[in-house]
Order: sequence, then C-alpha cells, then structure tokens
Amino acid sequence: MAQKPIDHQVELMRVLEGLADAAAGASDQEILAEAREQGLDADGEASKIRAILLRAVKKAKRDEAQRQYKTETERLRTRQYRLPGSSKARRDLFEALLAARPQLKSVLTLQHREFDEMPDDDIESVLKRFDDLGLLDQVRRDQDQE
Repeated sequence: MAQKPIDHQVELMRVLEGLADAAAGASDQEILAEAREQGLDADGEASKIRAILLRAVKKAKRDEAQRQYKTETERLRTRQYRLPGSSKARRDLFEALLAARPQLKSVLTLQHREFDEMPDDDIESVLKRFDDLGLLDQVRRDQDQE
C-alpha cells in the first residue's frame, strides 16, 4: 500500500495550534518563569509588542484617513452642483445666502470689499464652496416657499 504524502502545512498548523493551546492554558506566572529561564526580559518584550501594536494602529488610522480623503475628494471633484443657470439668479441666491447668514460677510469681506462688484465667476465659485458645506440648502428651501 502506497504511503500518503505528508502535508507539511497541515503538520505545521497542528504544531502551532498545540503551542497556542499550551500558552493559553498556562498561568501568567508560568509564562513569566519560562521566559526568565530562556533569558528573556518580559518587560522589554512587552514594550516591543506595545510599540508594534501602536505602529499598526497608527498605520490603520492613517490608511483609513487617506481612504476617506480620496473618497471625499473624488466626490467633490465629480459633484454636480444645483446652481441657477443665469448669473443674475446666482447673484440673487448669493445675496439671499448673505441675508440669511450675515456672519458669512465677515469671511468674504477680506477678499471682496464690495459684494456687488464681485465677478460672476467668483460668485459661482463661492456658491459651490458654500453648497459643499450645505449652507445653500436652507436658502433654497426658503426661496421655494416664496
């Protein structure tokens, strides 16, 4: 009868599972005593493991932040804005926004002293940024009710 070939992966997994079971069943004192017998510094090893885990957590957070950043920039890049078609209607929406939220004037006056002199392109750009922030939603609702 032919012998079945040995699957080394399976054997290795059995050994690792046995080691894990032995470590899980050992008390903290037994593990520390074994570490001392082997000449290991348990506190030093614990510090190394903490540092490894901390780096892994920081990397995971950084990776998630980068993923969210890419998702959000793509969303903003491809976003369709619901702005009025004519420059007069956009200017009216802009003025309605400033009337509804007068505190925004102080943000804009640093760049534009006179709002009636703002170029149409600037008004459209500002409306898009405010729309990104969700500031136009209430103004639109108010205009729809009129």
